[in-house]
Amino acid sequence: MVIKREMAFGIVQGLGDIWKCQELQDFTVTLGDTQYGCHRLLLAACSIYFRGLFRSGMKETESNCVTVEDISSETFELILETLYTGHSVLTNDNVTDIWRAAHRLQIEFLVKECEHFVIKTMSLENYIDYFKVGRLFNSNAVVDVAWMFMLKNFTSFSKEHFFLELPLSDVLRLVESQSLVAKSEDNVIKAIMKWIEFAPNSEGLPSSRVQDVAMEDSRCLRFQNERNDIKNVNVSNENSSVGILTGGSRSMDLFALMSRARTCLASHECLEMMLGHPLVTSDKQTRDLITQALLYQLQIGKRNGQWPTSAIHRNSSFYENVAITAELLPDITLIKVFSFTRNKWFSTKIKSFPGTEVFRLAAVDKSLYSLCVTLKSRWDNEDEPYRLSLFELMHNAWSEKQFHLRIPPLCRYFFTAVNDYIYLLNSDLRTIWRLDPKSTLSVQLANNIPDD
Repeated sequence: MVIKREMAFGIVQGLGDIWKCQELQDFTVTLGDTQYGCHRLLLAACSIYFRGLFRSGMKETESNCVTVEDISSETFELILETLYTGHSVLTNDNVTDIWRAAHRLQIEFLVKECEHFVIKTMSLENYIDYFKVGRLFNSNAVVDVAWMFMLKNFTSFSKEHFFLELPLSDVLRLVESQSLVAKSEDNVIKAIMKWIEFAPNSEGLPSSRVQDVAMEDSRCLRFQNERNDIKNVNVSNENSSVGILTGGSRSMDLFALMSRARTCLASHECLEMMLGHPLVTSDKQTRDLITQALLYQLQIGKRNGQWPTSAIHRNSSFYENVAITAELLPDITLIKVFSFTRNKWFSTKIKSFPGTEVFRLAAVDKSLYSLCVTLKSRWDNEDEPYRLSLFELMHNAWSEKQFHLRIPPLCRYFFTAVNDYIYLLNSDLRTIWRLDPKSTLSVQLANNIPDD
């Protein structure tokens, strides 16, 4: 059905005129010491709460008057202005009160309007408050936006007292998220320990949270009783109350949280500090987890393609977990990189090395190297027609390292990166060389390796 804008505007304008003149009012809403004359038709059309009240046949429908609690007269007056005129009355100062009242009176379109306003005006100053209200009113849209604020500002958010009051499920979800933004994984681990060490009160919740839950419990109970009165149904307080959850020691959650952090990406100093923490020393699972992360950091070869979950870089990291392939074409090297984070291929063309016949790639930590077999055209020694050279990829160009290994022609060789070195294994000569790309030194480690 198409609604013509001019006709809708005319109807709203007429309602506004009647409201201002206080004409034809047939129902009174009392809030504290203030009474508001209203029209049944408008209240029933906009509010599920009032519609149910008018249909119930209760005494309020006969007396044409109802008393509403938990809503201030200022807030209700703003709601009436919205219903009668269609004006937007929302501000940063009143949106929470109007949102709560609209939810209380079940004015669905006004609830949506409040949600849109909250999402549009959410900032670092108010996202925690909006998250609380969004959770209370089951507003997934608001909660999701506030959640992204927590992720993108995790370092500052983890210093808030509200972070310490989060349930385990929320902290787990934060820590394991790929979208979490932190200066380093050390900050994430420190936040975990801060949450673990926070001492709840004897009932399992921080005292401030107990008070909040109790207030929410009371509000929900009163609202539920009022709705049940409308339906003429008796519900006991025991069935309609919201229970306060109790919990045990948070130290039991340490392994669950640490296993979702990127422990392999934390600093060596942070991991060593964790090993000395009393909660870690008394928890074998967590202690083994930290030890494995330390061992992983000492084995760079493992980082070239073997990534446990705790070694996957987050989306905000300067680094990504990638797979690299290369193809030697005339005059250029075509390098293709697959990003596991973005699930996408990238490619770049780099000028090749003159006289290069074959080459291989090796990654040492955060650097990419190319081992190339170059032909005799690059030098004049006829007795040594082949030479193995090492290049490092820097600023989208290959930079040659200042050392060479001379190898016989048609020699078969293999290489791998282990820790800080590149190892070259010659299957024909049964020889192993160790190349240090940083110091440009090469050392022959073994010669005439036996077949077995």
